[in-house]
Amino acid sequence: MPVPKYLEYSTAGARTFFFAEFEQERNLFEDISVRRQRRRLAKCKIKSESVQARFNRLAEEWKAEVSFVPSTLDMVLLPSYQKIIGMGWGAVPFILRELKEQPHHWFWALEAITGIDPTSPEDAGRISRQAEAWIAWGYQKGILA
Repeated sequence: MPVPKYLEYSTAGARTFFFAEFEQERNLFEDISVRRQRRRLAKCKIKSESVQARFNRLAEEWKAEVSFVPSTLDMVLLPSYQKIIGMGWGAVPFILRELKEQPHHWFWALEAITGIDPTSPEDAGRISRQAEAWIAWGYQKGILA
């Protein structure tokens, strides 16, 4: 097996020189790769928005799209609604506030995110009663104040 070049140097000074040169090259390589990553990220158009702003934007999109949708199933399968579900627990307070202001079909999202359904089977199809149950749940859990 051939001996690596850096092991051929026998004096401590030569080793120090080699490793210092190696460090410079490694730092140069890291600098180049970091600069490349920064350029790639600069090309990406990443929106930096708060959870509330994202929720509000998606909710407005969903409300605009929902007026043309015939069924509840189609409503909840719209991309904007699915993105709200994808926001997870961060969206729950905003959904509950929306229910307080104007009851709508947010129950699917709430159940998908929280994993529970505080409504009773008798309230199925009654948006206002379902909204009341979810709002009461929000107060009980301390999500709404």
